[in-house]
Amino acid sequence: MIIIFFVLSSLEAFLFLWVVINPLWLPALHSYTNYSGNNTTVSVLIPLRNESKNVPGLIASLRNVNYEKLEFILLDDQSSDDTKSLLLQYTYGDSRFTIINGKQLPEGWNGKVHACHHLSNHSNSEVMFFIDADVRIEPTTIHHTLALMENQHASMVSGFPTYRDSKLVQFLVTMQHFVIHLHLPLFFANHTTRQATTAACGQFIAIKQATYKKIGGHEAVYNSLVEDVELGRLVKKHGERMILANITKLVSCFMYDTIQEAWEGFTKNIFIGIGRSKIGAVGLSIFYAIFYISPFLLAIYAVLNQQWMFLLPLVLTILQKGIVDIRTRTSPFYSLGMPLSAAMLIGVLWTSMYKAITGKAYVWKGRSYQ
Repeated sequence: MIIIFFVLSSLEAFLFLWVVINPLWLPALHSYTNYSGNNTTVSVLIPLRNESKNVPGLIASLRNVNYEKLEFILLDDQSSDDTKSLLLQYTYGDSRFTIINGKQLPEGWNGKVHACHHLSNHSNSEVMFFIDADVRIEPTTIHHTLALMENQHASMVSGFPTYRDSKLVQFLVTMQHFVIHLHLPLFFANHTTRQATTAACGQFIAIKQATYKKIGGHEAVYNSLVEDVELGRLVKKHGERMILANITKLVSCFMYDTIQEAWEGFTKNIFIGIGRSKIGAVGLSIFYAIFYISPFLLAIYAVLNQQWMFLLPLVLTILQKGIVDIRTRTSPFYSLGMPLSAAMLIGVLWTSMYKAITGKAYVWKGRSYQ
């Protein structure tokens, strides 16, 4: 037991140092303020499918954006609720808003990808921002993003927002930030064109129109369930720079209302996101079981036997998650549930793999995907 304790504690300490050092190459979007090209035209493109609950908050957020050369194009993707009527109501009188109707989904296309492709055909702006209906941006988000693109000579910028979901959902959703901080070597992601070290978040993507056309746009990834990452890889493949940034001070998201929604949402992406690798899924499951679940079991042993030093691995796992939570403007409270978060992540991964292996469709917003 002593040997296990020392080995596990040493490795947990190393992982803690890694999540402290790795984000040194994750630029903070809000820190970029100097932008010389205030005449750059911008389109904010938003697909909406059955998003009536998000329309009021979304439009209120967009109306406060203070960038000048700006248009908002919103696509009602064949919603069965009152999304369209609410869009017309809340955008009335603001000429910056254009509302378009989605087209029938072609065979083989991912629904969101097709909606974004349709939106892009209505934009002639120099830079396009693709955001989701559950995203809220601050008044200066556009300015800061353009400043980052100019300063870092980037053709594409993406990032994961601060999540504002219910408490139980947060234990799973905030693992997105943790996975990026732990598993993605951010120096290689942001300072090389290596496609293997690419991460992006479809909730917030800014891309130059010229680059978008060069890589073939969303049409080039028409059937992908991880189109955000694929777009980033294509940008790098064409020799241009893609930056993953910490956008949490300027972008927030109300992603899921219930744990069931969160489970379904992550199930459709997670196994595909690791390349449908069964070995990878097993390896990640073992990794999280050893480093983020077993410390909890060791802590139980420590309490029952009053050998308090055995609490150290659990403390180190909490510190790992806690420092990521603080950086991403998440309550450190959720770091206390790191073993639960790890167990949920493993559960979602195995659910996703099971569906892929058995040929069962992933279902999202009333549409089925293989």
